[in-house]
Amino acid sequence: MSIQYYLNVKFKNKKCHSEVLPIILKRPTQCKSSTSLKPGEHFAKCFYANERERQSEKFFDIVKRIREIRYDATMYEWMNFIDIIATRAVEYLRNHDHVCDKTEALLSQAYDKVMMKTAEPRESLSTLCHGDFTLSNILFNKTRILMSRILHASLILFKTENDKYGISNIEKYSYKTSLDDYRRDFEKCNKEVILKIIENLKENDEVRYEISKQANNLMSTVYNIYVKFKNRTKDRSEEFSIILKKPTQFEFLRQIIRSDVQFHNEIIFYSMYAQPNENFAKCFYVDERPPADSVIALENVNGQGYYSCAWPCKFDTPLEYTLAAMREIGRFHGKGYAMKELQREKFFAIVEQLREIKYDRMLNKKNILFLNLTATRAVEYLRNQGYDTAFCDKTEALLSNAFDEVMMKTVESREPLSTLCHGDFTLDNILFKMENDGQYRALLIDFAFFRYTTPVVDLSTYLCLSCSNEVRKDKFFEIMRAYHDALKEYLLEADIWDSKKYSYDALLDDYKRGSLFGFVIASYYLPILMGYVKKRNIKRIEEFESEEAAIQNKQLGGDKISKILADMLLHLRDLGCLQYFSQ
Repeated sequence: MSIQYYLNVKFKNKKCHSEVLPIILKRPTQCKSSTSLKPGEHFAKCFYANERERQSEKFFDIVKRIREIRYDATMYEWMNFIDIIATRAVEYLRNHDHVCDKTEALLSQAYDKVMMKTAEPRESLSTLCHGDFTLSNILFNKTRILMSRILHASLILFKTENDKYGISNIEKYSYKTSLDDYRRDFEKCNKEVILKIIENLKENDEVRYEISKQANNLMSTVYNIYVKFKNRTKDRSEEFSIILKKPTQFEFLRQIIRSDVQFHNEIIFYSMYAQPNENFAKCFYVDERPPADSVIALENVNGQGYYSCAWPCKFDTPLEYTLAAMREIGRFHGKGYAMKELQREKFFAIVEQLREIKYDRMLNKKNILFLNLTATRAVEYLRNQGYDTAFCDKTEALLSNAFDEVMMKTVESREPLSTLCHGDFTLDNILFKMENDGQYRALLIDFAFFRYTTPVVDLSTYLCLSCSNEVRKDKFFEIMRAYHDALKEYLLEADIWDSKKYSYDALLDDYKRGSLFGFVIASYYLPILMGYVKKRNIKRIEEFESEEAAIQNKQLGGDKISKILADMLLHLRDLGCLQYFSQ
C-alpha cells in the first residue's frame, strides 16, 4: 500500500540522557492524520504530515475528504472477482445435494447486493470505521491494547447483565486468552520449523521469539519473526528478524501459480546453490512438503540496509538502480559459469532437479493462446498508424506464435553461454542499499523461477519491464557494459575467464538472439505494472487467461501503452534483434 522507511532518531533529552526514537516514515501516501487525531489518543503519534497541525475540522468535513477504494460501480475487475469467489460455498453445498438456487442468485451478484449495500451509510449507526480491520493492521502492547480495552468494557457489561444467571467467570473470554490461543495455534503448526531454526543457532542460549506480523500475497503467506538469544561467544544478548515463507493457503491459487513447483525451485536454490557469505539472504531452514506445508526461513535483510527501490514508477527506474541491478546479475551469472567449470557434476545435479513452471507445451493451452494474442499488440498499433506493411506482416506472423517461436526457443539451453539464471529478474525481486562510496548495491530475492538458460532471459526481462524506452535507447550500451564488466570481474577472480567464450560481443549477440523474450512479457504485463485496471468479464477463475481476457488486456492503457510497446519493438529492430528470426 505504501513505501515505508524505518528511522532511528538519537537525541539527548532535557535530563541529558541519550534516547532513541524509532519512526516509521510512509510514502507516497499523503498523511492526513492531523485532521482527525488528537495528542493523547491511543494511536501512533504523528510527527509530521503535509499540513501543519491545526484544530480538528467538523466530522462531515472529514467524511467528504475520504475517497472510495473498493466499493465503486466503476471498479469492474474487483466486482467480477468478488462475484466469482462469493459462490464457492454454495457450489460446495450444491455438490452435496443442497438446494442453493436462491443463495447462489444473491451471491453471484455479491458486489452490488451485499458489499455496495453494506458499505452505504445508514443512519443513525454510521460512524467513521477502520475499513480494513484485520490482525495485520493492529499492533499490540502488553500493557496498552486498544482491542483489550474494547473487550474489557464489553465483558464487564456482559458480566453485569448476566450476574443474575450466575455467569461470573469472564477470564476465559478475555483478549489475553484469545491471543494466547492464536500463538498456540501458530506454534503448533510451525513448532518443528522454529525448533530447527533454534538448533541452527548452536552456540547460543536463552532463545526466545515473537511473531511481529503476518502478510498474505498472491504467491505465499509470510510471517515476520523476531528471534532473541544470548550469544555465548560474545557474552551478550542479540536479536535478528526472520522471514518465514509458506505457500498460500488458497488451493485454487496454488494450482494457478503452481506454488508447489515455485517452492521446489527456491528450496533447491537455497539448499544446494547459495553458499554462506555470498550476497543472498541467509537461509536458516527449508522443508519441502507440497502442496501447502513447504517452508523457507530466511534472514530479513532490512537489518543490513536492503530495501525495495523507493522509486514510485517501476517502469521508469533511475539509471543508478539499473546499473546496480546489472552489476549484481552479472555476478550472479558469473557464479553459475564458475560452478559449471569447476564443479561440473554438482552444477548439473542442480540443473536436473529444477522444474519448469511456465514454458512447457503440456501446460494449459489457454495460457499459450493468451500469450500469443497479447504479443501482437505493438504490431497492430503500428499497422493502424500506417507503418510499413511488409514489416508488420512479417513481425505479426512471428509474434502470433510467440510461445513457440520466441519463448520456448529462448529458454532452451544454448552452449557455451547457458548458466543458472534468476528467471524473474524484475525490480520487485531486487533489494538495494547505498554503500559508503555512494553507489547502490543490489541483492536478489525470490528464486521460484530459477532456471538453466542464457543470460538474455534475465537481461531482456529487466530491460523491457523496468527501464523506460528513453533510458534503454540512450544508455543501452552503458548498461550492457556494466553487466559485462561485473561478469568479467567475477570470472577473473574465479580464475576461469575466457576472453572468447565470455566476450562482450558474445553476450551482446546472445541478447540480440533472445531479446524478444522480455518484449513478449512486457506486451501483457507492462499495462498491469503501470497500474491500468483490467475490465474483465470472466465467469470462472480458470478463464483468467482466456481469449476474451487477452483481447481486453490489449486495450489496457489505450494508445499510450501501445505506443510504448511499439517504440520498444522498433528499438529492438534497430539493435538487430529481429534478424535472427528471419533466417
